[in-house]
Amino acid sequence: MSENKPMVRKEIWFPILQELGKDPSDLIVDRDAVQKPEVTDDEFFSNLCYLRDHRLCEPFIQQSMGGQWSWGGARITTRGIDYLSEDGGLTAELGIVAVKLDADTIKALICMAVDKSDASEEKKSKIKHAVQTLQGEALKSVTGELVKKGLQNAPDVIQWLGTAFGC
Repeated sequence: MSENKPMVRKEIWFPILQELGKDPSDLIVDRDAVQKPEVTDDEFFSNLCYLRDHRLCEPFIQQSMGGQWSWGGARITTRGIDYLSEDGGLTAELGIVAVKLDADTIKALICMAVDKSDASEEKKSKIKHAVQTLQGEALKSVTGELVKKGLQNAPDVIQWLGTAFGC
């Protein structure tokens, strides 16, 4: 990222969201209440746009052709309130499930399965190296396919699920 482009960082956007969440029903028009003094205008508006793009807040802002921002206030959305809620609010109750495994954990699980296979050591080494170099969408794609294959090829999946759910 170029040095002229402000960074989107949790240490900037999270306090903005928290401040908006203090009074969820109000439009916050006092910019000083949500923009910390150490945060530049470019950083502030970039992070506010990030929150908007994720539908966590509704900012009334506009950028001119010259790059200047105008501020008309902001309010938190219900999705933003749920994000801040420890239990996930109604979003969690309505059935949206997010399972988070970091990339290193997923890679370690895949490599453990490779180690347990009866493939040659040379092939295992090549596959594990390829797994370790996976990034972003490629890792997401491989993980999704592995879950599908695992469910399709698990001979005792029904028995295991029945036991897990007490059925």
